This record gives sequence, C-alpha cells and structure tokens, in this order.
Amino acid sequence: MDQLYRKFKCGVLDFYYRNVADYSGKENHRQWGKTEAILITIYTKEWKNAKRRVRWDCQEYPKIVEGISARQVVCLNQCESDDMKKSNSINKGILENQQEASTDVDLSLLQRERLSTGSENLNDLLSGGLETGGITQIYGESNSKKSHLCHLLCTVLPVPYQAIYIDTEGKFRTEKIETMAKDRGLDLLSTLANITVRQPTNCKQQEITIDEYCSIVRSNPRIKLVIVDSMMFHYRAEYPGRSNLSERSHRLNIYMHKLHSLAQARNIAIIITNHSTKNPHGDSMYKDPRPYGGNIISSVCTYIVNFIRSNFNNIDTTLIKSPLKGHSNHYLTIVDSGFLDPITHYL
Repeated sequence: MDQLYRKFKCGVLDFYYRNVADYSGKENHRQWGKTEAILITIYTKEWKNAKRRVRWDCQEYPKIVEGISARQVVCLNQCESDDMKKSNSINKGILENQQEASTDVDLSLLQRERLSTGSENLNDLLSGGLETGGITQIYGESNSKKSHLCHLLCTVLPVPYQAIYIDTEGKFRTEKIETMAKDRGLDLLSTLANITVRQPTNCKQQEITIDEYCSIVRSNPRIKLVIVDSMMFHYRAEYPGRSNLSERSHRLNIYMHKLHSLAQARNIAIIITNHSTKNPHGDSMYKDPRPYGGNIISSVCTYIVNFIRSNFNNIDTTLIKSPLKGHSNHYLTIVDSGFLDPITHYL
C-alpha cells in the first residue's frame, strides 16, 4: 500500500510540475500558471467491494505569494504553526512596549510648569501662572490690551527660554518690549534675541507659519512659549458669512489641534488671542460677549480668559474656563510697563 501511495503521489506531482499545455476547453482543466500554488491531498478510500483505491484532491493555496512553487507549499504549510507562534510572541512584546511607552507619555504630561504672566492677580487667576502643555485663550473687544499682555509674556519669560510670536494683525512693537524690559532691569538685546516674530498676511501664510514653527519647536528645547495674536483675524476676513462657515471651521479645527498636540508633546505654553462677539442665544456659560470661532477654538483650549475694558486704565479679567477652578474675576491696571495689580504691585 505504501509503495502504491508513493508511486501515485509522484505521478500526480510530476503531472503538475511538467505538464505544460494550452487550455483545452474542458471542465476542470487547469493551466500551468494556476497549478503553481496548489495543495494536493492524497488519501485512500474503501469501496463496497472491499477494494481500496488511492484518491487525490487539489485546490489553490490561499494568500500565496506570486511565483512560489508547489514544492514550497508543503514546507510553507508545515512552518505555518511555528510562524504563528513567533508572530504571537513578537506581537506580545510590541504590545508590552507600547503599554510602557504610553505610561511614560502619561507621566510626562503630569509634569507641567507655570510661567509668570508679570501680574500677581493674573497669576492667581490662572492658578499660579501660565500653564505649559495646553492652550490659553485670551479674548476681548478691540483695545482690551490682549496684545499688551502678549508683549509682557515675551518680556518676562525666564532665561534661557525663547518665545515665538505669530503676529497676524501687525501689532508687535519693539518699543513696547524695550519699555517693559527697562522697567524690570532686563537686558534689551538678550530679551529681543529670545523672541522670534513672524507676520503672516493671510490664512495660507498663517497655516504655513504654524506648520513651520511646529517643526522648529520639536527640534529646539529652549522654545517654551508660542503666541498667535490673533487666531481669527485672517479667517474672519477671508471666510465671511454662513456660506463659508463649514470650510473655515474645518481649517481652524486642523490647526487648533496641531497647536494642542504640539503643546502636549513638547510641554510648552501656547497663547492665542481672539476677538469677542455678541451671543444671540444668550449662552449662560459665556453670556455676553463670547469668543469668535465658537467651540472649534474653545473646546481645544485648557484656559479661557475674557478681557473687558472697564474704563480708561482698568481691565476686568474673568476666568471662563479652567480645569482647576470655576469662574473668578480680577482687576488689572494698565501701565506702559505691563499691568499693576490694584492691591499689590506687579512682579
């Protein structure tokens, strides 16, 4: 029986290895190219007359690499279980490494820093200062001194940290930095050397600038502060009306999340300024006014502060959103060198 089995097996394999013929038109005919990757099963079957006959079946091998021969199919099939064991072992190791890496990332996100804003009242409003690892939005009407705060943040940034100032409205002034630095006894040249300013003139340039500085921040650990003053200025001009709302929201959503991911990955502080608008629905959270861009911008921000010019020299600052405490208010007095706190002097 064994000799018959081996003889029949060799005959079948030789037929598939050597028989090259054109298609004959018969049912079950297989061309040579389709018989390269096949599985052949040879077995015995006992008939009613007690005779045993050798039978064989064949089928195409699934998911076989093009060009593999029938001789390699048997080896491939035999090694399949070993490969699965190795694959499972490798996948288990990769999963353990990913779990360890994710744990490291989570721990690093907890190690946040606080940067002084130059005002004790504003530091208290933000639970100790400007927090790294997230986005802080400062919004208010025109001339509510949002850009004034941005200049102050660049001036009081601790050495050797550096700041990036994306000025969309063209409001950056070296003279303001000079006045603030001189009042605090800081060296003007070293202060200006740590501030990089870019002034995009449209939405496209603003987006390119954000992409460019995202790459720079990843390669420069000294950069600790990124300011976008203001985020909505060009978008309001280039995407007016409800007909453009969908496209504007889509592009804003992309770049807000890029900034948020950058803040978390590099543990830096990001400040965006925004204009305010009346809320026709009377939202109880923002009341009047509320920031432009709606939830597309606000939902990504960790802190939101509203600046309201109460009179010629005073600003009412209201904490709208914070992960640490509820709404609270502080008053600031505007001076050329920054802000004065009504109770204590500025830092």
